[in-house]
Amino acid sequence: MSSSKYFKNYILCGIVDFHCLLCKETFNSITDVDKHLRWEKHRKILKTQTYLHKFKKDYISKVPNYYYCEVCNSTIMDIKDIPDHINKEAHRNNKLNPDIIKEKPKGYYAIGRVVLKDKKISEYIWNGIVNNKCVICDVTLDDDMIKHCTLPDHIVKLIETEVDFQNEQGYRKVNLECYHCFMCNQLFNPETFFEHYCCKPEKTVATVTNKCKTTGRKLLNLIAQANKAPRVKSNLGDIVEEESSVMCEVCNEEIPYDFEVFFNHMQRHNYEASQMNLIQIADTERQVIDHGKLRSELAAYGREHSIKLNAGGSKGFCVLCSAFLSAHLKVFKSHVEGAIHTGHLEIKNHKSTKKSDNKYPTLNKFIKFMLYYKDLKSFYINTSISVKNDSFMLMNKIEHGPHYKKTKCYACDVSMALGTEYLHCRTEEHKKNVMSSTVILHEDNNFVREIRPNLYHCGCCNLTFPFINILKRHITSFSHLAKIRECNIANLLIIFLKKYGVPAYSEQLAISSNIDNLYIQIMKSVYGKHII
Repeated sequence: MSSSKYFKNYILCGIVDFHCLLCKETFNSITDVDKHLRWEKHRKILKTQTYLHKFKKDYISKVPNYYYCEVCNSTIMDIKDIPDHINKEAHRNNKLNPDIIKEKPKGYYAIGRVVLKDKKISEYIWNGIVNNKCVICDVTLDDDMIKHCTLPDHIVKLIETEVDFQNEQGYRKVNLECYHCFMCNQLFNPETFFEHYCCKPEKTVATVTNKCKTTGRKLLNLIAQANKAPRVKSNLGDIVEEESSVMCEVCNEEIPYDFEVFFNHMQRHNYEASQMNLIQIADTERQVIDHGKLRSELAAYGREHSIKLNAGGSKGFCVLCSAFLSAHLKVFKSHVEGAIHTGHLEIKNHKSTKKSDNKYPTLNKFIKFMLYYKDLKSFYINTSISVKNDSFMLMNKIEHGPHYKKTKCYACDVSMALGTEYLHCRTEEHKKNVMSSTVILHEDNNFVREIRPNLYHCGCCNLTFPFINILKRHITSFSHLAKIRECNIANLLIIFLKKYGVPAYSEQLAISSNIDNLYIQIMKSVYGKHII
């Protein structure tokens, strides 16, 4: 591709990733970049940009958080570093040849993977994630890795670090003292890296792969049988003596042989994979031009049908159904005409005070036994059901771009700012709505409540569905069954912790026929506070 078009538009170009320094938006394909360049907002910001007077001949300008060299397509952190940059031979050569043809992108994104020269690399490895640490940014990640990997500062550093891929092996030169091998997800200093990189590719990954496939599969089988086989304890001891850790095939991270650690690690991948799928679907299905008539029509149609477009216009969010949609008019119309959307609309417009059947117990009468596991952020109910605390409280966090971060309360049908959940949950209305919800299904790790007439909440997926026929379709769907498998493992983990006395932070709630007393204990477990 010709460099000048993109460099002049302040697009930082990598071999897979692209980032607009003006709009702080990231793209995974040159097609999306071309659409962005036609976007009216980008063109408007571009017109305001000027070169720094002192460095005008070297095409240096100021952008948010950085200084930008147009001829080198690189950022400079401090104005004091600009003289050093423009005196480098590489800058002088680029300045003499402004229309030099740059290398085409070497790879592309697949779902959860980056493909370089027909080799698939986990997105976590590509983003420099090693043992819960981003080696590119040199920060430890305690929570959401995917959120970190989308931060503009991370993307800029990711693009500007050197990547090489030869002899079926790839690596990233993080800095002068650190090399990151993509094949085995390990870090090396310059002295040890050359010997490692020159070995045959199969030697770098054979041990890791075999260990993961054998021990990891053995562990999964063990978990699946933990509730059935009385000899699990002795078998477990034998396996622990053989292996003190397992390797994750997704990120090549070594995980201590501990059920809770293993479960939490798997949960993280499940969540992040679902987010990656969402992003990938939006990217592959998006056909909307980022400016002009089509985008305007899409926004107008969305406003009419309770669908909000995000800031970049890449996806929509249906406020009525709490569902994300790829930004295409056909997708919007298909959703609006679908059974779930029309069902939610019907319930909203024809409110009823009577639930479908009063033979089912309300939540406060259903609960006979209750544990709360703080580390898992889960309740364990009646020795058979595990449910995340947000789902139990009928709350769901929704992030629809940088300007729409809310928590939706299904029980009260309201949205609130993040961080205000406790204040809402302590209200009488929320307490009444949660505790009076009726439990209509609780077999096979399902936990379904009717929270309003004909509106059902799936506790496993933390989603709502209008009318019983739509709910029945959901509980036989692939996505629901996948979530059920997660709940099965959570239950087995809790059984294991209880049965063999493994230390874990849990507290048993005193079941009371008094709704207020029970709800006070629930609130203290979830938020660590008493209701005042």
